[in-house]
Formats: sequence, structure tokens, C-alpha cells
Amino acid sequence: MKKCFSKISTKILVLFLITFVLSNVSQGQSITLDSWRWSKQNFEVMPAANLGHAMGSAMLTNSLEKTGLDWWKADLLSFGFGLAWEIKDAHVWYEHNGLVGGEGFSKMDLIADASGIIINRALTFAVNKIFKKKSFKNSGMNVFAVK
Repeated sequence: MKKCFSKISTKILVLFLITFVLSNVSQGQSITLDSWRWSKQNFEVMPAANLGHAMGSAMLTNSLEKTGLDWWKADLLSFGFGLAWEIKDAHVWYEHNGLVGGEGFSKMDLIADASGIIINRALTFAVNKIFKKKSFKNSGMNVFAVK
């Protein structure tokens, strides 16, 4: 199980780095790291972005669980990915880095990420109970399954 977990986390890290570098190279500019910045957006400012965070983290959690990861490890890894992205947004500003940068560390984005993970967990549990699955762990009956 540990081997599967390390392969998945390595793949996600490599995918993140490739995306980060390619999006920066495509703009023909270098990445500049600035000081920490907090985002000032409220939850109501961009509801579509918040829904995107919630659905994205729910689908990532579910996909990680489908690979054989324990449910709690999938939840933590998905939340950790969202936290790492927000830390990147706090240091890499869009004014200096274009599409690669963010507008700052957003607590609302983390709340949306956590709510997506909780919704995925609740729906998975409910569907498993409805269909009388005996095992909550990796039962194969996941709501947000990506095939």
C-alpha cells in the first residue's frame, strides 16, 4: 500500500511541476517569487470558482481512492494538494507571472476544497449504505468516479 501511495504522490508532484513550468514557458517569462499575500475575495465574489474548487477536490479524492488508497489518505492528499496550490498563489503573483500566478492565499478556496472532500465522503457513505455495501473502504461504489 505504501508503494502505491508513493507512486501516486510522485505522479501528482511531477504533473504539478510540469504544468507549472509549461504554463510559464508558454508565456516566455521567468517566475518571480514575491512575499506572502492574502486574497481578499469573499465567498460570494466568484461562486463558480468556489464550485470548481469543491468539485475538483471531490473528484481528486475519489480518483485517489479508486487507485486503492485508504479513504483517509485520499482525503488528506487531496486537501494537501489544495493547500500547496494556495501557498503557491500566495508567493507567485499574477501581476508578475501571468496565468501561473495567483491573487494570494485564499481561505475561502481551502474551505471550498474541504467542503468538496466532505461532500464526496458523505455521498460515498450514503450510496454505500443505500446499496448495503459492507465495507466503507474502497468499495468501488464512488459517486464522483472518473472513468
